[in-house]
Amino acid sequence: MERVSGVGVCPALRWDLYASCIPTRSIGLEFRNDVPRNRTDRRRRGVLERRQWFAVDADLLAAARTIATSTTLRDCDPGSGQCLGRKPRIVVGGNGVSGQAFIDNAEFRDWTRSTFQADAIDMESAAVAHVAYTKHVPFLAIRSLSDLAGGDADENRMKTFQSLAASNSVAVVSALIKALP
Repeated sequence: MERVSGVGVCPALRWDLYASCIPTRSIGLEFRNDVPRNRTDRRRRGVLERRQWFAVDADLLAAARTIATSTTLRDCDPGSGQCLGRKPRIVVGGNGVSGQAFIDNAEFRDWTRSTFQADAIDMESAAVAHVAYTKHVPFLAIRSLSDLAGGDADENRMKTFQSLAASNSVAVVSALIKALP
């Protein structure tokens, strides 16, 4: 395995990034858990390494920067005909965090944003980043932001633009693959 990329759809933590696609600079673990006795990711001396952040691969992030201005993201979902009302963009850098729950709460969104200076929150990128880190495999997380976590007064709008966000993720990953050596 030469490289790993975690790709998917998740809620934004900042309104100005809603509907954007973000190749993140680093991925953090939002929650700290107890470490079981039989854990195997030990360093040489048998001491567990405590790590909250996983930096993405610099070359993959640089490749994401090269495609950011030339890759076009859709603003309307061809299936539903619904449109965002603004052009989504590719924003390279920033932090993403992973946690154990689907987030649809404005107060928790604001706390997560201010505590971790994060732009996106998902449930799996940190797990993929952790495995890539332990296996010494270059990693990049790309998240297409389908909605603003807790940003709607009524029901969550993730499903409204989930298909569009997924389509935009595919466009970014396709362009990134073409840009790699």
